[in-house]
Amino acid sequence: MGDDISESTERVVASIWSEVLEIADIGPEANFFAAGGHSMLAIVAAGRISERFGVDLPLEVLFSTPTTTAVAAEVDAALRARRACPLSPAQERIWLAEQVATGPSAYHVALAFALPEAVDEDVVCRAVAQVLRRHDAFRARFAVVDGAPAQRFDAEVPVVGRHRVADRAAAEALLADLAIRPFDQSTGPLVRAALVGLPGERELVLVCHHLVIDGWSWRIVIDEISAACDGTALTPAKSYADTIRPADVAGQADGPRPPLALGDQAARAGTAGGEVPFAVTDPDAVRDVAKRLGTTPYVVLLAAFQTVLHHATGWRDIVVGSPFAGRAEAAVRDVVGTFVTVVPLRAGFGGDPAFTAVAEELRFATLRAQGRLRTATTDRLPAVLFEYDTAYPALRLGDLAVTPREIPTETSKMDLTLRLVDTGAALRGTATFKTALLERETVEQLVRDYLAVLAEACADPGRPTSRLAPLVGARLVAAEAGVAPGPGAAGPAADDELAAALAAIWAEVLGRPAGGIDGSADFFDLGGRSLDVVRLVARIEQQLGAKVPVLTVFRNPGLAGLARVVAAETTSR
Repeated sequence: MGDDISESTERVVASIWSEVLEIADIGPEANFFAAGGHSMLAIVAAGRISERFGVDLPLEVLFSTPTTTAVAAEVDAALRARRACPLSPAQERIWLAEQVATGPSAYHVALAFALPEAVDEDVVCRAVAQVLRRHDAFRARFAVVDGAPAQRFDAEVPVVGRHRVADRAAAEALLADLAIRPFDQSTGPLVRAALVGLPGERELVLVCHHLVIDGWSWRIVIDEISAACDGTALTPAKSYADTIRPADVAGQADGPRPPLALGDQAARAGTAGGEVPFAVTDPDAVRDVAKRLGTTPYVVLLAAFQTVLHHATGWRDIVVGSPFAGRAEAAVRDVVGTFVTVVPLRAGFGGDPAFTAVAEELRFATLRAQGRLRTATTDRLPAVLFEYDTAYPALRLGDLAVTPREIPTETSKMDLTLRLVDTGAALRGTATFKTALLERETVEQLVRDYLAVLAEACADPGRPTSRLAPLVGARLVAAEAGVAPGPGAAGPAADDELAAALAAIWAEVLGRPAGGIDGSADFFDLGGRSLDVVRLVARIEQQLGAKVPVLTVFRNPGLAGLARVVAAETTSR
């Protein structure tokens, strides 16, 4: 539908230009200024376009991208921004995770670029503003509409803030604040940019929320800023809104055990985190064994991680999550937005398999995962994550290349995340963990264990995994990562009338008869998804007058338990 709108919009834009420029025929991709336009005529053309479509077209659009196609794309984006749009499956997962979390958001990503002295900072700031303005994802704002999260793409794109500080300590404090400062999701945008100057140094800082960007998108943005700084014309950006389609519910297909979680369930909602950096000492050995096994370094590194978790927890089935880009379709490869999908991957250790067998099982698991990346979602998402990625590209400023650095946010999305970044020359890793669940010393030991197991597995991949057990000194308390991250609330039993009213609301949300829902029913066992919880709490407030937090439903998924919560809340008012 987006392409049809663009074609009709471009025809109207071309006809307006024909009137303003007094030219009979304006063809596709026509350039306003090449066709005889000048600044005063550009003001007239922008005004007529705004009046015709009822949108606010900034004059700078005509000056920065003066073609009919680019201006039509801007008009289409403004028209789309008026409509409420559902969240993509990737956005749903992140949005829901934040609803049940306590503490600062763990979904901010902040990159800093040290600008060389020879670089004109005004050119860089204009390039950043141009790139941020191009993509509708950076204009997204979020709200609950009719009990479900929705987004509109009409937020004001931020200007690049400029700050001066006295020294490096003040600069680091400001960078940390920029990185962790909350975004107002209801007003947007979920991106900020700043230039931080101190004596003899300047750093460009970009901070984005994962709701609007993923790792692949960061690469697009950095490359586009490089091109804009160089004066290269950018092709019209594709719309993220046009790529969104509903999620299909996918059960866990990779084994009988649910995903792994660590530590105390009640502490899982917190986001305070710590990091343990490390490096793989012989990355070539990893690549060599992967080649011998007919697989990828990713699989070898993941197999070693799951082997360590097997010995550290004593569990025979280890299911961890791993993010996939979700960009298999050519149509979305150059779209800025969030497409990443976390897929649960199982490794079984029953019968003492060889390391090669574990790697082979994971190789097939990753292949199976490819078929459900864009639309699949699950309500039993892993709490332990394994990430493997390449380094962010350098920001190219003429003949200079600036490598970005990530600004720590001291948060953790998951109980434990092992991330490895392949720079080509090295494999650099970070173990990120929730400080309420794990001690730093435990994670440091786990990292040492991982490096030892990886080295031995690469030296002799055919050995049984039991022979790697002596290398693992860390001990972890494991649990099943389910839909109830904390204990249920106590309270008096609800009366039959309230229980019946709550059952009727369940039936409405789940689309099933109320007669089959009794006190022993479980919301998720009846087919409820995490997103259904948002609709459920909205209906409870509308019909029963009780404000029940989303997290409370996760902790009390049974009808009887949730009815007690509702009864206690209504009694206390």
